[in-house]
Amino acid sequence: RTSTRTFWRSSVTNTGKLCFSVLVLSILFVGILGWTGFASALVLSIMFIVSAIPFILRRVRFEVHFEVQESSVIVGEKVPGTVKVTNIGKRTAFAQRLEIPMVDVTNSTTNYTVNSIAKTTAILNIPLLRAGHIHQDNFMLPTKKRAVYSVGPIISIKTDPVHIFRMNRALSHSSKLFVHPKTLPLPSNQLGMIKDLDGNPTDKITQSDISFHDIRDYAPGDPIKNINWKASAKLDKLQVRQFEESKRAKVVFALSTNERDYASDDEFELTISALASLGIRAATDNREIEVVTSGAVQEFERIKPDIEVHENHTSRGVLDTFSSVAKSSKDLGIEDVCSKIGEKLHDISLCVIGIGSARNLNDIRKAAFQLPKNVEIIVISSNPKSPPKMSVIGRITYIQLAVLEDLKQIVMKRVI
Repeated sequence: RTSTRTFWRSSVTNTGKLCFSVLVLSILFVGILGWTGFASALVLSIMFIVSAIPFILRRVRFEVHFEVQESSVIVGEKVPGTVKVTNIGKRTAFAQRLEIPMVDVTNSTTNYTVNSIAKTTAILNIPLLRAGHIHQDNFMLPTKKRAVYSVGPIISIKTDPVHIFRMNRALSHSSKLFVHPKTLPLPSNQLGMIKDLDGNPTDKITQSDISFHDIRDYAPGDPIKNINWKASAKLDKLQVRQFEESKRAKVVFALSTNERDYASDDEFELTISALASLGIRAATDNREIEVVTSGAVQEFERIKPDIEVHENHTSRGVLDTFSSVAKSSKDLGIEDVCSKIGEKLHDISLCVIGIGSARNLNDIRKAAFQLPKNVEIIVISSNPKSPPKMSVIGRITYIQLAVLEDLKQIVMKRVI
């Protein structure tokens, strides 16, 4: 009974359900009520259903090689891909249709199945293939939204000419695709260098840094530039300088993912693009970066939301992190995010807060007060409906952006 119900829901199309309904009603009207006028409808419905069965019962053995040529693109770009289909059966395979779904799996914990609801973004028509023959085709996937996608698996569609039945079968693996936010190249502004030079030394001894530790006897392989010539002349043997390695300060990007902090989706995307642009610049300058967002809470769970900390060391890592960010009404507000940053993260040099226009300056001050006093704060507020502006309030540098290009002009003027 369960398999019959599943087959009815997944493999019988709306046309097929209409055809079966006509069949049942025709049997009722002709067989029980004796209305012979419905005999033609009964014959036609039986003929359509019976003629469709051979098309879905035929076995087709395909071997599919599926490849997406890019693992990451910028939102708006198209992703090229190739599909190579080989008929490994002993019989000629009729023409078939292959569908390539692209499913948004941002913050998703569920696995994709063939019968999942998905938007088909590419359709390939495979011609008649003789045994052992190969057909190769190319496709293009549009990317209209920043997200992390699962591309595939390729689905083979078996149907009949009337489209009464539709049988789906996965033929390949799926590939992960990162659709990155739009960013701008920014000039180096030493983002994250604040307090690096006067950072606390560690116990680790190194050959070069800014905190002098001691001198010792020269050993083969020591850099000549570290030789202390005065001490060498005094002791009549070569002496080299040793240093204590300084702690690298962190640049933290705190992004509000609570949808109540934004007046529109455009504000949220603009904020992400601005923070991602600064993150790429910081990664290029070899800064230590952490992106902090509110952790996702699954439905029906009673666990309080917490922050998620993403450590990044490369520009690609920064972009991948911002690709997977989504907002929700259940996420923490920016005050709670900053409070947890102050509790859990240490050695922060600079905190860049991203937020929308739904929060005013008083809200931003409350959030900033949750951070340690020695942390410099930059607030990026997105408001496409207002002109850009910049103001300094205590240790807070407040920047309001109308478009992403405003950020580049501000950096060029060395505001940050």
